[in-house]
Amino acid sequence: MLKDIGTYGFSATPATIAAKGDQLKRFARAIAKAALLTRVNPQLAARYFLEGSGQKVTDDALKAEVQTLTLSQGDLAGADPSNPRVGYMSLTGIGVYTKFFTDNGLTPQTVPASAIATNQFIAAANDFDHKAFIAQARAMK
Repeated sequence: MLKDIGTYGFSATPATIAAKGDQLKRFARAIAKAALLTRVNPQLAARYFLEGSGQKVTDDALKAEVQTLTLSQGDLAGADPSNPRVGYMSLTGIGVYTKFFTDNGLTPQTVPASAIATNQFIAAANDFDHKAFIAQARAMK
């Protein structure tokens, strides 16, 4: 059962999905690529993170961020970089979450997973050549 429980996700209302579907597809693709980059070149991903967050890039900061990325890889998408469905979240897993929330008094009733989750952007998120991107990411400094 635990294998079906995702560790990440993003939220958007149905109206936002309808109005900004193309942007969400590009966002999902960027997230899939970032997940792969983090797995295959954590040093570069750490540098990008530090630079993007406005932190000073030092050897110590890079070392700490690489360690954080390496230790948290289980929480990131792309556990299998060759999988053409990076980012997929099992509706069975979402159902486990919603039942847990109800069983523990966090919600008054269990909501069907299909009412609150969608995997409609997974194909768009993975609409790139994984092998070529991974090779490129590994070669980047």
